[in-house]
Amino acid sequence: MIKLKDILNEASKSELENVYKPSKYWKDFRVKLRRELSSHKMQAEIGEDQDGNFLLIKGKIRDHVAQFQFFGSVSPGVSNRTVQARSHSGGSDDNELLSKTELFISVDTKNQKVIKGDKVSLPNGIMSLSMVVEKDFGKGTIYVRDSQLKWFHPFKKNIFKMDLGLGTANNEGNLLDYIVKEIKFAVKKRGNRYQSARYKVV
Repeated sequence: MIKLKDILNEASKSELENVYKPSKYWKDFRVKLRRELSSHKMQAEIGEDQDGNFLLIKGKIRDHVAQFQFFGSVSPGVSNRTVQARSHSGGSDDNELLSKTELFISVDTKNQKVIKGDKVSLPNGIMSLSMVVEKDFGKGTIYVRDSQLKWFHPFKKNIFKMDLGLGTANNEGNLLDYIVKEIKFAVKKRGNRYQSARYKVV
């Protein structure tokens, strides 16, 4: 018996998953993400006066300086779907597999490298990024469907939230560059807004 999918030359989602192995793809990407983030650190600089009170020193390095590592993870949950990439001008009638997952980037506040002065105390989750990304295995394009920033105010103890918008990447390397760019933007956006403290990516 001839099946409709054979007439249309369309592979099923399960068949495409067997070919592209999206869960393994994102698991492997997690390793690449962590490797990329290992070359970037968030530097925190805190100032104080002679009495130990916080002091803002514009344009100058603070009394206590430490560097914190970024940490990246990928959600174990992967959502796959197929689309029909038909074109009236010709081209493939095959289904294309799209695989969506969520990436999480945060700052490891438990471990730090002290550059100057004493250890710097930062709250857990001072900065975190969550990004919903979807890869089109047919085209190779990766779409950033959602990107959210959370920044925990170190003194007021409240959380600032910001929508960082959408984006696209042509490949894994472009996605890693995109993520680093988002991190740098987030830290620059919030890193100089606090009295006695300054943050930057180094």
